[in-house]
Amino acid sequence: MKPFLASARSDPSWAAFLAFAFLSCVSMPLARVALVASLALGLASPSRRRSFRLTAPTVGWLVYLAVAIAVSAAAWALIEDPLLAPGRGFSKLPKLLWYAAIPLAVMQVDTRPRLVATLRALVAGCAVTAAWVLVANPLLAQFQMVFPTDAQAAAGTASPAGAFLHESLRWIGTRLHWDAIDAVNRWIYTNGRAATWSQALVKLGTMQDAQRFMIAVPAALCLLVESLHAPDRRARARDFLLLLLLAAGLVLTCKRGPLLACGAVCFAFLLSRLRWWKAALLVALLAGACAALPQARARFAQLPDEFLLRKGGRSLMWTRIVPELHREHPWGIGFRSLTWNKMFDIDMHTELNQNHVHSVPLQSFVDFGWAGLAAWALWMGLAARTGLRFARRSRRPAPGSSLPETACFAAPPAMFAALALYGLVEYNLADSEIVLLYALAMGLSGPSLLRSAPDPAAQRPPLALPAG
Repeated sequence: MKPFLASARSDPSWAAFLAFAFLSCVSMPLARVALVASLALGLASPSRRRSFRLTAPTVGWLVYLAVAIAVSAAAWALIEDPLLAPGRGFSKLPKLLWYAAIPLAVMQVDTRPRLVATLRALVAGCAVTAAWVLVANPLLAQFQMVFPTDAQAAAGTASPAGAFLHESLRWIGTRLHWDAIDAVNRWIYTNGRAATWSQALVKLGTMQDAQRFMIAVPAALCLLVESLHAPDRRARARDFLLLLLLAAGLVLTCKRGPLLACGAVCFAFLLSRLRWWKAALLVALLAGACAALPQARARFAQLPDEFLLRKGGRSLMWTRIVPELHREHPWGIGFRSLTWNKMFDIDMHTELNQNHVHSVPLQSFVDFGWAGLAAWALWMGLAARTGLRFARRSRRPAPGSSLPETACFAAPPAMFAALALYGLVEYNLADSEIVLLYALAMGLSGPSLLRSAPDPAAQRPPLALPAG
């Protein structure tokens, strides 16, 4: 801890970057403030500026951004379809500017100790969010069940607990000159009031939290594999408990895509270090934890509905909405210009209030035509190629050193793989809360970091799990 504090004091931009990594899973506004501070302080530091390298993921992002600006500007000027909103889409382009965190991460994280510190900050932030989810979501779901409807409150038929809550909020609201009951009702009735506690729990699990845990679980797993061979038993216990906490948070969000993407990535990581049946057994434990939760079982039971056109979900969007939009606007409609009204005009079975097609490549195709799809494929391909180089480094000794490489180098490609896999069935590339996670996953793969040797102070045996 003391070397870390000394490093943070001597390099404020590094301290701001660690704050950014932690806050990216806790608070988006504060994370953005820390990002801007780290970028400004880093650019003002000659040593940090020398660490900057133009990486393949950065180039891919700039190509995608250029295509997005060009097509969106053209759509804003030329498309007059009243059911589309090209002007609104063009105004949302700044979301893509937050991918500036990619070159920032390259500039700040150029050694293995800095990579480990960044991963630990990210995992710690996600652990805070997971603890909140595990404690608050069940209680808030129960609150929704107990709180009376307006009809029950008016008729006096609410339960004693419900009547107490209703009157307490009325008393508080009167003194604060705030309609607290109306505020609670708006929260409860968002997307429809849940009929059961299980349904309320599913509603409270957000896609943003699920994706945070989706990338934090493989990162924590990589850190745990390192600590298994460390002499400090407390470090092993800490990393194991963090992994359990994050996995429990992921399961409790009850989101199918993040669970499947996380399971696939963790299985691939374990398969590289264990015999296949042992890797399968460990992933089966996560599946068993999901199966033990009725809410998660119910969500997976609904999976076949996604393939029914009349349900208006992904199947309808991918087979009807996307082809029709491309036929009408082959060059694209502009960034985030799609509206529910336009999709409903194409097919009346479209799910209510949807404004994207639940797939990053298909949304890029709709937004920017073939140029957008090619730019997305280039960007993801460059990031994947860089990630594969880091995955290979996690299995072999560093150049010019007899010290073994460590599992932490597998964490950035694992995080990126989880986000990219989930992006095939959900549009998460420009989700304000996920952009920074994408950027971290792609930015923690700079050439200086790839060439860096393990910490000379870490004299330990090989950190890969035994093959047997």
